[in-house]
Amino acid sequence: MKKQLYSILEYRHSLLKSEIFHIGIVFYFSEPNSSLTFIHLNCDFLKNIYLDMDDSTLNRHLSYITQNIEKSEFQYANKFSIEEEFRRFLKKNILLEDSTVLQFSAAVVIINNENELSNEEIIDNYSKMLL
Repeated sequence: MKKQLYSILEYRHSLLKSEIFHIGIVFYFSEPNSSLTFIHLNCDFLKNIYLDMDDSTLNRHLSYITQNIEKSEFQYANKFSIEEEFRRFLKKNILLEDSTVLQFSAAVVIINNENELSNEEIIDNYSKMLL
């Protein structure tokens, strides 16, 4: 069975508040010639919520994440669970985990046992549901 995962990119304007916005998702499908797929929202809506937000910095971070995903390749090495290896990969190669406003969620395995949906359909469905 091929492995399918996603992790949500979360925006937290203030670490003191528990407000979290899902602004992007990175997908991984383990199959020959697989690659990572990253989609993100246009985050202009956040400026209406947080008047002090610097959207140029956020857009630079999204561009940085996109570039890192385009040049990176995730290979499951069977050292840990695939979710844990994916989390470590994202932390090391895509977006360093620190106390910034952007963080990736824990990886989630996509259940598609019968392989009824194409990767594109999965990306479309999960993006509509989670973003």
